[in-house]
Formats: sequence, C-alpha cells, structure tokens
Amino acid sequence: MAKMISYGDNLFFVGELVRVLKDGLQLDLDPSIFAEKLVEQILFVDHTLTKIYAALKGNPLLIDRPEHLKSLMRTSKLTADLLDGLLRERFALSEELRPLYPKLADIRDEKRNTVQEIQTILAQSDSSESGDMISPAEYEFLLMDPTSDQQPSP
Repeated sequence: MAKMISYGDNLFFVGELVRVLKDGLQLDLDPSIFAEKLVEQILFVDHTLTKIYAALKGNPLLIDRPEHLKSLMRTSKLTADLLDGLLRERFALSEELRPLYPKLADIRDEKRNTVQEIQTILAQSDSSESGDMISPAEYEFLLMDPTSDQQPSP
C-alpha cells in the first residue's frame, strides 16, 4: 500500500526549522553547547530538502506539485541564505564552524542550484499547460445542448 506523503506539512516544518535556526543564530550562544547541534540540524534540513526534491521531481503528475515545488524553492532559498550568513560570518557561531565551511558552501550551492532547477521546471510546466487550455468558445460548444437548435455565438 502506498504511503501518502504530506509535502506541504513537511516543507512547512522544515521552513520553520530553518527560521528558528536563523533566529537562534542572532543570539550570543555558547559554541561549546550549540555548534554541534546547529551542524546536525543543517545536515538534517539538507537531507530532507534533497529527499523531497527528488520525490517531487520524479512525480510530475502529483496533485499540487507546482505549489509544493514553489514551497520547496522558498525553503531552499531560505536555507541557502542561512548558510551564506554563516559563511560570511554574520553570526557569533560562524567562527566556530570554519572547519566546516567547504561542506556548508557545497550545501549552499546545491540549494541555489535546486532553486534554479525548480524555476526551470515551473516555467516549462507553465508553457506546456498553456497549450491545454480550453477557450470560452470551446466551453460554450461543449456545454451546448445537442437537442437545441441554437448555434454557438461567434
């Protein structure tokens, strides 16, 4: 039996987690207590977003896929911005994480690439959907009563 995944809820939770991390980094936290947990959370967010993206990318017929992709794009951008702040040493804990800068930069770049890929996917789906639209005249013709003698209006 297939398990139903609530992409919206998952993305909301991850987005809130990133916001909490960003807000927490504004504080003067003790690196000996919080640095390891921060890295753990960043890796969790990275893994989760990558997993959700792979699932959405591989399922083009998913209901509400464009909305989920937009939410994923926002959350990925938020994550990339958080990592950029760490790498630019805008937070007190940034200095403590210097040995991890190459890994954090890779994650940031991956999230930026994800944003660009999603923009491309959304643009392609918008252009392909425009060809499937039914004009008002076509609707009128389709909904016309076949027993009626009325002609569709021009």
